Amino acid sequence: MKKLVLMFLLVGLTSSYLSAQDEAPGSVIKTNPFGLAFGNFNLAYEKVLGESSSIIFKAKYTYKFLGLKVNVAGIGAGYRYYLTHAKRPAPGGFYVNPEASYNKGSSGDFKYGTFVLGGEIGYQIGSKKGVVFDIGVGPKYTTFFGSYNELDFEGVDNAKGSILLPGITVAVGYAF
Repeated sequence: MKKLVLMFLLVGLTSSYLSAQDEAPGSVIKTNPFGLAFGNFNLAYEKVLGESSSIIFKAKYTYKFLGLKVNVAGIGAGYRYYLTHAKRPAPGGFYVNPEASYNKGSSGDFKYGTFVLGGEIGYQIGSKKGVVFDIGVGPKYTTFFGSYNELDFEGVDNAKGSILLPGITVAVGYAF
């Protein structure tokens, strides 16, 4: 996990150095400040592609879920199209964001993973000093799979399923 965080920081700093001549921010690094209270640390890096779009890479680590000790790591990526790019260049304004992510983890003997496809609509705003606020909501189609050594499903040791869940983004970050 430390290597993943260092990689995000290195990419962010490199992109900042290479796009230092531009006046508009070319990158954003952000996190959910409320996540730690619920056992989730996450980090997102957004790279502006043009006036109306960007790509976003996410990494997360969950150590507690509904009071249970868990060990879950995940990565994801998405594409953001800013609908209000005529009035405000990316990375600001209303956006649509299709995305995908993969998570893998365990809790005791239970090992599981998820693959998520979804989308969000949201709004991101930044100050002149570089502080960014991001909020979004949307559906996430989640496929989960797992195995537990103690359970006996008549010879089947793997469980699979899919469900449509809501997704919420609340993030604070820095644009550079």
